[in-house]
Amino acid sequence: MKDLRAYILDLGYGIADGNFFESGVTTATIFDENPVVKWAKTPFYAILIDHPTAGYILYDTGSIPAKDWPDGLKACVKVTNDGDLNLADQLAKINVKLEDIQHIILSHFHIDHAGGLLAFKELPTLYVNRHEAESAYTTVLGTNDVGVHGFCYKPSIILEAKKVVYLDEDEELFEGVHVVNLRGHTAGITGLVLELESGNVLVTSDATNMRSNYEGLPGGIILDSIAATQSLKELHKLEKQFNCRDVWFSHDEKQFAEMKKVPEAY
Repeated sequence: MKDLRAYILDLGYGIADGNFFESGVTTATIFDENPVVKWAKTPFYAILIDHPTAGYILYDTGSIPAKDWPDGLKACVKVTNDGDLNLADQLAKINVKLEDIQHIILSHFHIDHAGGLLAFKELPTLYVNRHEAESAYTTVLGTNDVGVHGFCYKPSIILEAKKVVYLDEDEELFEGVHVVNLRGHTAGITGLVLELESGNVLVTSDATNMRSNYEGLPGGIILDSIAATQSLKELHKLEKQFNCRDVWFSHDEKQFAEMKKVPEAY
């Protein structure tokens, strides 16, 4: 689509047990009872979509500051997002301010994707899968014990937005911007197909963390393995249907290192 561009915003990274992202990447056996853990360095990023008629659309928001992560999660993930690895500073590289964002499409409510919602003084229109919202709200409102909230961070989930639009079906939300519902990792991941001026791109979020997941190795954190398998099949169909020139994964260190970052655009 003419004049439809996307910018990759670098919002830091986490270091965690590789089994969080590739199930069974480290496995003990009777021949190796204490294998060396394979650690994964996983990027956190958001995508700013510059749409010729809808304005600025933000897909995901990155994490909260590392120092604010709940203690239970700090024990699992070492987060680095200091310096300019935050939404405001990344947007400033192309002279965009937080208040210039008209729409936020949220892939899901995990802290590394939704934590950055707290950076906004007032949330613009928020688009999120209905099952995802219901699951996240139930998780954090059902108890005050943050120890059982998992990767759902209550302060970013209970924020009020200008308007909340629940995504029930796959649709072309804006011209050239398609949302796709992908259950499995959580109750309702929202992926994208972007018809960029430079070519179509499939954005998977955590439906497939890395290329190895896309090629068949299951992710490590999965709510529903049957649904996740079906979502993987759907992603491959979408790649062919839209003749995508690339597939963008959410936590693939190698791919992220090769991606163009703001101020460069796709």
